[in-house]
Amino acid sequence: MNGYGPDDIPVKTTLAADHRATHALHLPPHLRPLLVMIDGHRTTSELVALGLRNVTLGSFDELYALGLIEGGSGSPSRFHPTMPAESIAAAAPRKGLSEARFAVIDTLLDVSTRDFAARPWIERMENARSIEQLAAEVEACRKSPLMAKHPGLADRLLKAFG
Repeated sequence: MNGYGPDDIPVKTTLAADHRATHALHLPPHLRPLLVMIDGHRTTSELVALGLRNVTLGSFDELYALGLIEGGSGSPSRFHPTMPAESIAAAAPRKGLSEARFAVIDTLLDVSTRDFAARPWIERMENARSIEQLAAEVEACRKSPLMAKHPGLADRLLKAFG
């Protein structure tokens, strides 16, 4: 038990970044959205305040026990609040795969309600297994005929990605 406190900042482990591994773990339904929202910047109390169903401080201990997060009072995170702000900014990763994929798919879902041609692109984004593969799919989508029908979509995709 790591004993996460309200001011601890959890960070995803490399295991958490491997979606096949997390699916194989059969996470309880309340932990999956929490794991998606962990970004290495928000404190546990900020994450609990998001109002995710059945998420408490104990949920972080569950994720820690599964090896999906690190940090907390028993194992300070590299984003610990006592670090200087410039060190945190230098160490902080850009959007992770899950966060970037969610933002890109959300942007395309808005368009797909008016244009079914966006749906195959949504599927391609969902199947991206790395941030590099997602970047390649976003770039291919930005060069597709879909962009000619939706001015500004290319910029929105790029912004969502990153």
